[in-house]
This record gives sequence, C-alpha cells and structure tokens, in this order.
Amino acid sequence: MFAATLPILSFISPARTPLSIGLGTLRSITHLQSIMGGIQQKNLSKSSISSVQFLLSLSAVALVITSLTTPYFNSSIGLLLFSVDDVIGSAIGLLKAVQSKNGLKSEEKKQIAESIAHLISSLLYIAFIASGHIEILATCMLLQIVFNYTRQTRNLKKDTILKALVI
Repeated sequence: MFAATLPILSFISPARTPLSIGLGTLRSITHLQSIMGGIQQKNLSKSSISSVQFLLSLSAVALVITSLTTPYFNSSIGLLLFSVDDVIGSAIGLLKAVQSKNGLKSEEKKQIAESIAHLISSLLYIAFIASGHIEILATCMLLQIVFNYTRQTRNLKKDTILKALVI
C-alpha cells in the first residue's frame, strides 16, 4: 500500500527530492539489469530500448541532484525525463501485449489496460509540467492511486503480501 501514497508524499517538500533520487536510482538499476539481460539473451532490440531508458533515468537523477546544488537547473526537467522514460516503457508494454497472434487472453487484456493507464498517466504528467494546471495533476494523481491500489489488491489476492506492501 506504500506505492499508492507516493503521489501524495511527493507534495511534501522535504520528501520530494529524496523520493525522486531514490526511485530514479532504482529505475536506473532496473534498466541496467534489463540491458545486461538483453545482452546475455543476444536481444539487440531489448538492449537498445533499455539503454535509452537507462540514459533517460540516469540523466533525470543527475538533473535532480544538480538542481540541489545550483539554482541554474530546474528539477522539473528531471521529472520530465522520468515521464518520457515512463511513456517509452508503457508504449513498449502496450506493443508487446497487442502482438498476440491467437487472440487476446484475459491476462493480456489486463496488461493492455495497465499499459494504457500508465501511458495516459505519464502523458498527463507531461502536460502538467508543460502547462502547470493543477486539474491535470489531480487527474494524474488519481489515476496513479487507483492503478497502484488495484495492483496491490491483486497482489494480496495472489498471496504475495510482501510485494503488495512494498510495491
């Protein structure tokens, strides 16, 4: 249930930067592991996409850290890079789910719905960064909370309590 509170915690100034740095670092590590997995599997497309995502997330973390030390950089650029990374990941997840050759199964339909929800949420956040309208941010946060809550309740139903509490 912790992940459902992250959008709300990001409004608290002292928590915003550590959350961005910590989660961005975890995202970079995840992309690095995906690059290594793609290299081991000799999957060039997986490695290439993961490399772009790794560079985006690493750049975003660097910009957030740089914005702490100098007034010349705005941390919203780092958040924009995180959102672009999310859009890429959601689009790839959507493409993978749609490429089914034998019709869509219920699990694939859930994956498509999740990918679309992530894509819409990321695009709304980019729109918020560009425009600054609080209504867009509220919609984005509501989508994230609903999505995280449904994912966590699904994990609880599967008896993966630790995963549901942490993610």
